[in-house]
Amino acid sequence: MRKSMKLLGVMITAIPLTLIGLNGCGGRKLLHDSGKEHAYELPQAGKAHADYMQFYSDGTHDYIAILTNRDYTLRLYTYPGDELYRSVKLILLDNNEQDGEPDSAGFIHIKPRISGFYIKSMDSIFFLTEHSNSLYMVDSNGVLKRDWDIGDYEQTGYDVAAFKNDPFLVAGNEVFFTKTSFLDYRVYPYKAQVLSYNIKGDSVQHDFADFPSNYKQDKWWHIVGYSFGKTLNKNKEIVISYPVNDSLFVYQEGRLRKRVPGKSPSLSAGDFPPFDNAYRGNTEYTIKYANTLGSYSTIVYDPYRDCYYRLVLHAQSFTNKDGSTNFYEDRPWSLQIFDADLRLIGEQDFPPRRYAFSDLLVVKDGLLIGNLQPGKSAKQSLSFTLFTLKRS
Repeated sequence: MRKSMKLLGVMITAIPLTLIGLNGCGGRKLLHDSGKEHAYELPQAGKAHADYMQFYSDGTHDYIAILTNRDYTLRLYTYPGDELYRSVKLILLDNNEQDGEPDSAGFIHIKPRISGFYIKSMDSIFFLTEHSNSLYMVDSNGVLKRDWDIGDYEQTGYDVAAFKNDPFLVAGNEVFFTKTSFLDYRVYPYKAQVLSYNIKGDSVQHDFADFPSNYKQDKWWHIVGYSFGKTLNKNKEIVISYPVNDSLFVYQEGRLRKRVPGKSPSLSAGDFPPFDNAYRGNTEYTIKYANTLGSYSTIVYDPYRDCYYRLVLHAQSFTNKDGSTNFYEDRPWSLQIFDADLRLIGEQDFPPRRYAFSDLLVVKDGLLIGNLQPGKSAKQSLSFTLFTLKRS
């Protein structure tokens, strides 16, 4: 198990992105504010924040599960009651390690962060740790039941990873991960980006999904251009949304089954300018680039309505007329809605600076979208508005 990361080169990987929307071109409004809000208290200093979330049902009761790396605790709240039901402390032996200085070989030992979880049942809670290629399964008391080493970076050349906008996915005994590596941007797009692992057979099932052809040019969109989203539908198909490609790509059993057009009128080719390599290492340019680039982001399957939501981040200017700066979260955004066959139903705009577009969660009665609100005390609420889908 790899416990350290060499400080050489730039790792191309996904980053947590906060995005979503619909009705951007004057079409009918499909997502409606139900007037219902849900709030969950998290014992954190400053603004409440969820690193990862899941809606979980045991067949009788429904829960909202929220994980934060601030205390390595998974909390389950009743839904729609919003009361804390159970806390599960995810403790690893090296959770108590402190971040250190680089050693003589150039390695730095980093306290592990949890990079995703999935509740299959109360006795089978999976979670992944960063830069370890290790998957763990605990019960509802946090007791370790089993773990898997998915591979060693020094041998495979990649880490398996999960992110808020691109979680690891579970279907039966198969777990789907995104792969990350230190490869050059001229090589990276040709490599398979998704790995499926059979936890019963302890083996790699499929290795698939290289980047689309527009990535296989002498262009680079920095990390933000490679942070794709993926989701799993009821047919065990993986649907992938790439940041600077209009289409959706559907894979099944490791093979590309179809490519579906899904262009947003809110984005144009001019919204995807490549990163100027002359400014590599220039922090000011990189921040400006990330804050202004338009892109597609996460895609989420809704099993209760058999449809998909795809987040669209609109391009924006870096500064306003009054001289103020636009931050990443200030941008306009929208949500595309596709039916079960990935036909685009519509696209709806959401007002900027009102909702947290990174906090997007499908529940039985609709879609929860996070509310933006400042933190004022040690105990803060993570708040959501419930939207309902009306197709006609």
